[in-house]
Amino acid sequence: MLRQIAAASLALVLAVFSALGGSSALVRAADLTGPSASPAAPEAVGPLEGIDVSRWQGTINWGQVAAAGKSFVIMKATEGETYKDPKFDTNIVGARAAGVRPTAYHFAQPGNPASEAIIQANWFIDTAGLKAGDMIPALDLEVTNGLTVAQLQAWVMAFLNQVEARLGVKAMIYVSPAFWSKYMGNTTMFADQGYTLLWVAHWFVASPSVPASNWGGHGWTFWQYSNCGTVPGISGCVDLDRYNGSDLAPVVLGPGAPTNVGGEPGDRQVAVAWSPPAIVNGPAVSGYTVTASPGGATCTSSGTPTCTVTGLTNGLPYTFTVRASNALGTGPVSSASPEITPRTVPSAPGGTSAEPGVLSAQVVWTVPASDGGSPILGYRATSSPGGKTCTTGGATSCTVTGLDPLTPYTFTVKATNEVGSSPASSPTNQIVPKGPGPVVRYAGTNRFGTAAATSAATFAPGVPVAFIAYAYNFPDALAGAAAAGALGGPILYSDTSGTLNSATATELARLAPQKIVVLGGTSAISDSIMSQLGPYSAGP
Repeated sequence: MLRQIAAASLALVLAVFSALGGSSALVRAADLTGPSASPAAPEAVGPLEGIDVSRWQGTINWGQVAAAGKSFVIMKATEGETYKDPKFDTNIVGARAAGVRPTAYHFAQPGNPASEAIIQANWFIDTAGLKAGDMIPALDLEVTNGLTVAQLQAWVMAFLNQVEARLGVKAMIYVSPAFWSKYMGNTTMFADQGYTLLWVAHWFVASPSVPASNWGGHGWTFWQYSNCGTVPGISGCVDLDRYNGSDLAPVVLGPGAPTNVGGEPGDRQVAVAWSPPAIVNGPAVSGYTVTASPGGATCTSSGTPTCTVTGLTNGLPYTFTVRASNALGTGPVSSASPEITPRTVPSAPGGTSAEPGVLSAQVVWTVPASDGGSPILGYRATSSPGGKTCTTGGATSCTVTGLDPLTPYTFTVKATNEVGSSPASSPTNQIVPKGPGPVVRYAGTNRFGTAAATSAATFAPGVPVAFIAYAYNFPDALAGAAAAGALGGPILYSDTSGTLNSATATELARLAPQKIVVLGGTSAISDSIMSQLGPYSAGP
């Protein structure tokens, strides 16, 4: 960057400038014409090498520059209040396309008052058009234009503050140790106020001198170590630079990559969460975009580090990446999450049926049409009434035990996977369990219940007749027994309370007999009971 006349040595250049009373302590090779000799570059101390360029490098083959291992480029955009480097637009487009990370610098033309710096800063920002993914811009400080130390300090601060106001980031400063010491008073003020990025120009040395007490303890960030290097893709001399690190992320505009991407699976969706970027150079993060793979489904968040990607396929593993955005653009993509598989509970089992056994029932079903995206872990069959159950680890039948041989039952089945249990299946056919052998007990909670249980175990609905006898006058019941047996109907009980017993009423409702016969006179079965019996008869 710092050549003044063609074919002149650096020592001669500085001597001429000193003799002429020039205020510049260094002159950019990138801003001047003509080649000059340069000693060999110092041995690399870090992996990232770069260049800085202007119109004097002519047309650049950025693909060759990238292939030569150059990771970044700092290119001239503007000078003063109106000048724009004629190669800037071509250079920044080419560098971006080739993967050489670019940024822009402004060649300062300080003036008085310091407010004039705002005009130059605005010209620079408007012209450069830097965006997320480019590096933090630079102020190239090489001439004083006759300003005093205090005036120059004020001008530089005004310029930098305006850049920060526009971009939300503190620009870096390009300067030589000699210039900073002599014309900026070797001040640490800028480093102390957060302008910690120094691009130091110090050629032909093993390591650079760093002004302002090692730049306030921060050291150098970029080092221009040669003013006449050779790089494939560039004709003639080009300035060579080195970055003091192995990762440019801390000096890249825009938000960095989010981290710790993970998620919680749901039904055809995943609620994705992440940690915000550790580095945001510029305005605060204004939003995030999450992308699923495969398929490319997305969700967005206005700033909260979570959102839910919908429209996914249950049972299909997905990974997710996240990108943050701010006013400068969109940052780099995060590392992918671990695989996450959307899932839900299974659908209900089908094909349910039941077969009676001794005090038991065998329940059979078919597998659900969908496992919900997660393997079936087991099944549970449940009786109604009573809630008796049996379970399996995957088989599609099981036996429910402990059933009452006098009670009709139906059964439903639920499938279970890692998420939970399915809806219940449709009920099975109704069955009545078999008794334990030739000796069977019919019993209820009292004589009314026992008579009803006996009827339920013996007669199907639609019997031709049902007999009603006084529960405490057994001769009446015995008198009707032969008729009941002959006609194919049960004997149920009532009493003199005036209200039909509930067990009797329930069994009559189930039987729906064609006729009801009352055994005994009104002293045994009252007229009130007679009237209550009428609605239970299904006959004419």
